Amino acid sequence: MKALGGAVGGALAPILFAYAAVVSAAIDETSFAQCAAVGDATARLACYDALAGRAPATAAPVPAPAATAAPAPAPADFGKPAELKEAEAMTARVVGTLREWKRGTVIRLDNGQVWRVTGDDTGYYPNVPENPEVTIKQGFFGGYVLEMQGVNSRIRVRRVS
Repeated sequence: MKALGGAVGGALAPILFAYAAVVSAAIDETSFAQCAAVGDATARLACYDALAGRAPATAAPVPAPAATAAPAPAPADFGKPAELKEAEAMTARVVGTLREWKRGTVIRLDNGQVWRVTGDDTGYYPNVPENPEVTIKQGFFGGYVLEMQGVNSRIRVRRVS
């Protein structure tokens, strides 16, 4: 198989070399210089297309205007899927007590949001006050982390509702 490829490649090499020589002779450096001197970008492209033997292109479609900036973040949407997410962090209070957690623990916040612990870490902090303040932020690799007032720990969570 290797010998066949070498034979075919060897037979094609002189043909390709001859074709390249003919093309390069037909298009000299002055033609390129003339095209390069054209100020209008569309006309310059048409000049290069003519050198290459391409038919003139029809008018290119006008690109759509760039999308406008997203509206200001809304804490009520925090934690929703990426296409609905607007805020990068939020602060709220836990409804009731949250002195211990493990994977699957449900955390209800005073703003109506419900979050579930997704991380494998567990925690027990008996001195956490009633209705502690929490901050939920986006994690480094997606997902969210909950930081609780008075607790030196981050809890990986996912929004349930």
